Amino acid sequence: MTEQPPYSILVRGIEGDVLPTVRRHGMGTLTYSPLSGGRLSGRHRKNATGGPASAAPPGRFDMSSPADQRKLDAVEQLAVLAEKAGLTLIEPAVAFVINHPGVTSAIIGPRTWSNWRLRAHQRR
Repeated sequence: MTEQPPYSILVRGIEGDVLPTVRRHGMGTLTYSPLSGGRLSGRHRKNATGGPASAAPPGRFDMSSPADQRKLDAVEQLAVLAEKAGLTLIEPAVAFVINHPGVTSAIIGPRTWSNWRLRAHQRR
């Protein structure tokens, strides 16, 4: 058996109940969204304007929401720490998730096939 909850350094609700329970019962935990819906990808920064690095991707985040503002503030702090360590923001974000003893694996990738195809086309 396995559980498949979202988990990231910004979305940690499963630490209080799910992760201890799956460890106690010897279950696997296949988490998803370790980049918190793209917030921890490094593409969306607080002071960015327009373009692919804009802070508010259309339809994804509500930048008027205090919760999204707090997450964006946390991303900025994490980005500084990652840069000081010589890492991309993605590296510590994924490491945080997969190094938890209750996490078996993490799903990393675009939310939909069309997102993947769009990104692949943009790289050409």
